[in-house]
Amino acid sequence: MKKPRFKTHLRVESIEPNIVYLLNEHSSIVLKGSLYYQIAPFLDGNHTVGEIFSKLKGQIPLTDIYYALNKLKSKGYITESVNNFPPKVAAFWELLNVESQVAFKRLQEIVVSVTSFGDVPIEPFITALQSLGIQVRDSQLDIQDSKSLAVVLTDDYLQLDLQKFNQAAMEANRPWLLVKRFIPNYVSGSNCHEFSALRSWFGQF
Repeated sequence: MKKPRFKTHLRVESIEPNIVYLLNEHSSIVLKGSLYYQIAPFLDGNHTVGEIFSKLKGQIPLTDIYYALNKLKSKGYITESVNNFPPKVAAFWELLNVESQVAFKRLQEIVVSVTSFGDVPIEPFITALQSLGIQVRDSQLDIQDSKSLAVVLTDDYLQLDLQKFNQAAMEANRPWLLVKRFIPNYVSGSNCHEFSALRSWFGQF
């Protein structure tokens, strides 16, 4: 790890003399001790490990700094600083316990195809996917195209076209994800089960 930083979905609050809180929408984590209190300000992605050593030289033994960094990494609290995603997008993936650099690499390798059966517009869903750095292809879906991942939107699980689509997918041995009518206003800044399902589905991350 060259430039460690706290994961983007964590809000860091340091309380004198020796407590650091890591806060997110689900929980809070307490780091106790002067070791974490002194290191925390430098875990912003702007300092290399060597620079952290230099800043804290004479205050904390190097072995203790190594120990703290390794423990924070193993707990999933810090990661390598990368600039592939905007902060909000990086926070989304990291909240799902996916390293942002891993997500970025994986997303360069895949394309999501979106189609709809029923009265469900695809544009808001496509916009939401693209806002997360996901590549989306034309909605004219080729079920034989193994290089893309298929997402199908519907307003009714009994849509007759779904049966045809599923049959074609089975014959092509291609997995696909079915999403029933979603709420368009979740496009910006909301947490949605559909994206969590997406991550679980193609998250061979």
